[in-house]
Amino acid sequence: MKEHPILFKTEMVQAILDDRKTQTRRVITPRNSIIGEGGNWDKFCWDGLAIYKDTCHHGHTVEYKAPLPFADGIKLHVPYNYEEDCAIYRIYPKWDIGDKLWVKETWCNTSCISKHIIYKASTPSADVFKWRPSIFLSRSDSRILLEITDIKPQRLQDITEEDAETEGVEAVYTEIEGITWFRPAYQRLWDSINKKNGYGWDKNDWVWVISFKVVSK
Repeated sequence: MKEHPILFKTEMVQAILDDRKTQTRRVITPRNSIIGEGGNWDKFCWDGLAIYKDTCHHGHTVEYKAPLPFADGIKLHVPYNYEEDCAIYRIYPKWDIGDKLWVKETWCNTSCISKHIIYKASTPSADVFKWRPSIFLSRSDSRILLEITDIKPQRLQDITEEDAETEGVEAVYTEIEGITWFRPAYQRLWDSINKKNGYGWDKNDWVWVISFKVVSK
């Protein structure tokens, strides 16, 4: 079991505190993934990516990805001998089931004499203080600890209405249909966080879907 830091926006921290958020999605990148021997991230074919299940070294059954490599700029097509040709290209998440995630959130030290940490997500008069970015919160000052219960790869737009609700967003009400929907709300949240970094909803990137439970808050 390992511990990893994880950043959340203030609204998502509030959702965790309110027991409304039990999932998070992160774009699959070399920074949050483990790639098999000989794999070249920039030369993979990500379209039609295969997903497999296997037992990891911790004994858990996990899902991983096995992308096809490019050959001379041309995509290799199935059928192919998976065990011989693509085993080395398996991509696993850097997290594992049972690992702990300590939450980095927007915070402030209100005392010049002794440390007194407060958190924006739990402070009604939020505009009164000079808040510090979540990335600068230390492990010792983190109050929320999560435990990973499941991880799987998925296309972003494959998120279901039910899973969108577990992402902790407020449902959007549609006047024409007279129905509230969580998925459009999650799409807005996703773009507000990721679009500026080139990972907008319309790209439909592959993401790690991380399910968790709260250990302490």
